[in-house]
Amino acid sequence: MSHLRVYGSAMSSRPGPLGQRIATELRAEMGRQNKSRRWLALESGHPHNTVSRWIAGDTPPPIDALNDMCEALGISIVQLIVVAKLFLIDCPNGDFWRGF
Repeated sequence: MSHLRVYGSAMSSRPGPLGQRIATELRAEMGRQNKSRRWLALESGHPHNTVSRWIAGDTPPPIDALNDMCEALGISIVQLIVVAKLFLIDCPNGDFWRGF
């Protein structure tokens, strides 16, 4: 059975492809809502520097923190993860819009 892997490897705290895509989707949603990282930190209750690292894709957030950020943005954590995973399945090379 395959598991969703967010972390890059057992020895690394850098997110893998799914974690990177989740960070990208969060940044996109923040852009759509015209929200800053500082706003997200305040609304989600996490330190600004930590949220900045999560949103940049430098480190993966704990699942509860990811949920806090999703709730602050008014989006579903389930939808966020599914959209990120589908993107990776549909375009593993990152060219999602080719063919549209």
